[in-house]
Amino acid sequence: MAGSISPQSRVPDSDNGTPEGFDPEAIVGLINDDDAVSLFRSATDPKTVSMLAAECDIPLSTAYRKVETLEDAGLIEEVAQGLADASGPAWYRRTVDGVRVTLRDGVTVECILTVGQ
Repeated sequence: MAGSISPQSRVPDSDNGTPEGFDPEAIVGLINDDDAVSLFRSATDPKTVSMLAAECDIPLSTAYRKVETLEDAGLIEEVAQGLADASGPAWYRRTVDGVRVTLRDGVTVECILTVGQ
């Protein structure tokens, strides 16, 4: 199905109308990825990839790949490298509370991102 992705957001927009730091096409691509959705839901507070993998019962190697994909899409971010120790693992948390994707006219997808409090 051909279509366009029309992002809309409650986060600050760039000059071209695309939300800063978010990749709507990548976000839409993640919707059917159960592991990525589970990791996103779990990342409410800063956690390491190991913590996220254990909490979501996902293999560590898979969790690393999915966290990278979520980060590239703008849905999670690295908040600190080894919180207590600079040589420790990176800690991640989600950047938004949720994502809503709406299909309109059969071809347009809107991603509405709500910012957490």
